Amino acid sequence: MYGAFLIILKVLSDALTAGSGVFGLLSEFKDQTTHRVTKAGKAALAGIVVGFVVSSAISFLEHEKSLEEDRQHEAEVERLLHPVGHMTAEVFVPVPRELEEEYPYIRNIKSRFRSAAKNPNEKHGNDFDGVNLSRNGGRLLEVLGLQDHMWEKFGQAPKAVFSGTTPPLDIFKGIDCNTLAKVSGQRRPDWNLWSYPHNEDPNSDDGIGWIYKPDGSLSLQRFVDAKIQQSTGAITSVEDLPGSSLFIEWDSQYPFDSLTFSPSDGVSFYANQGNTQDMTIPMIIGQIPIGNRKGYCFDFPKASSGG
Repeated sequence: MYGAFLIILKVLSDALTAGSGVFGLLSEFKDQTTHRVTKAGKAALAGIVVGFVVSSAISFLEHEKSLEEDRQHEAEVERLLHPVGHMTAEVFVPVPRELEEEYPYIRNIKSRFRSAAKNPNEKHGNDFDGVNLSRNGGRLLEVLGLQDHMWEKFGQAPKAVFSGTTPPLDIFKGIDCNTLAKVSGQRRPDWNLWSYPHNEDPNSDDGIGWIYKPDGSLSLQRFVDAKIQQSTGAITSVEDLPGSSLFIEWDSQYPFDSLTFSPSDGVSFYANQGNTQDMTIPMIIGQIPIGNRKGYCFDFPKASSGG
C-alpha cells in the first residue's frame, strides 16, 4: 500500500538534497552590501522547508508501513493458528406429521418418545433402549433416540426419509449471498464439500438421531463428515471464512431446517431458516439457483470465526 508512494517521496527527497547542494555552490544567499537574504536564499529556505516536510512524510509512512506489516504478520499467524481440520456438519430436518400415517415406524418411535417424556423416572439411556431425556430445571427440553439403537427395537426405518439429507456444501470466499445470487452462469466454489454418512445403511448409522420436542414435533438429526472434493486453494484456514458464503444444495423431499458446520475443532457455525437471535450465520436468501442447482445460502459473519 505504501511502497510505491514511499519510493516516489524518497526519490523527491534525494532530488531536493542534490539540487540544494548544487544550488548552494552556484548562488549567494545574502547580499554582501545590505546583508539581506537574496531571492536565491529565499528559494533555498523554501527548499529546506519542503525537504523537512518530505522527510517527515517519509518517516510517518515508514512507521505506518511497519504497523501494516505487523498487522499482516499477526493476521498470518492467526491463520496458521486456526488451520482447517476435521470438518463435520449436523443437519436437522423436521419430520412432517403426515409421515406418521405413511410410515408405522415413525408413529412407533414417536409414541415411544412420548411415553419416555411422560415418565421421567423410568430408566432411559443408550444401554437400555436408545432413549435419552434432556431436562433443564425439571423442564423437558427434548427426547433423543439414536437410529442405530432404535431400529433394533422397532425394525428398519423407511430409507426414503434419509434420502437427500447428506447435502453437498459449497463455500465461496469473499462473496455474500446477495452478490452470489446475481452472478450469471455457473460460478466455481472455492470449496466443494461432500457430506459422507458414518454408514451407508442409515439404519446402522450412529450419526443419525431422532429428536422429539414437548410440542409433539419430531426432527431428524444427521451428523456427517465433510470432505473436500474440489478446491481453488483460496481457503486454507478458518480465518478465510468470515465474509464468505455457504451454499447448501438441498434435494430432499423434506424441508431443511438448520445446520451446524464445524470446519475445525472448537469452531462451529450455526445456521437456520428462522432468523433467530442465537444464530451465527444469518440467512440472507432462501432458495436460490446456482447453475442448475437449488439450495439455501448463508453468509458467514464478518467479525468472528464462529463459536
